Amino acid sequence: MATKTTLIKVTPGEVILTMAIELSHKTWKLAFSARGRPRVVTVRARELAELWQAIADTKAKLELALDARVVSCYEAGRDDFWLHRELVANGIENLVVDSSSIEVSRRRRRAKTDRIDALKLNALLRRYLAGDGEAFAVVVVPSEAAEDARRLMRELKRLKNERGQHQVRLSFAAGAAGAARHRGAADRGQGLGQAGRGLSRPHRPGGGGAVEGGADP
Repeated sequence: MATKTTLIKVTPGEVILTMAIELSHKTWKLAFSARGRPRVVTVRARELAELWQAIADTKAKLELALDARVVSCYEAGRDDFWLHRELVANGIENLVVDSSSIEVSRRRRRAKTDRIDALKLNALLRRYLAGDGEAFAVVVVPSEAAEDARRLMRELKRLKNERGQHQVRLSFAAGAAGAARHRGAADRGQGLGQAGRGLSRPHRPGGGGAVEGGADP
């Protein structure tokens, strides 16, 4: 994954609302911080109206101006880059973070929750804005055309893999069916052989034993 150094200039003494977004399938955990005061809010995944409202409510809660600067970040991987474009289009400076660059201690801890992850990511964001370029690596956001092409390649690869899996299953099924037909034919042949041997041995009238040779003397 390509990364770059993104410089976001922060004026000394400037109050910035930072927001780290921990993405999951059903909900997003938002960790805010300004003037050393943290706040965590949960919104439904992909519900942008709830996201904008959470930002506005946090500004009021932390006594920030309505036009206070907001800098956000989230880890690349789950939702591609559409969220980055939405944030930027709404005046929010956003960084997409390379997950593999996040310090190891965060990944090794025993207690792991979305809330802890979001707060940790927010702390890393503030370190990054303070000039610590080692806090994390920032992913290069591709153009929409490049992202569409990459998504198409992923879909083609997925379909090829599925086709290969279906072919393997069909091969197994055909093999199993062939083996079953072979066993059925063998069983029928064995049954016919036994019936033939039974017919070749005549029995005495009245239920006597089998005749060994010709007729009775």
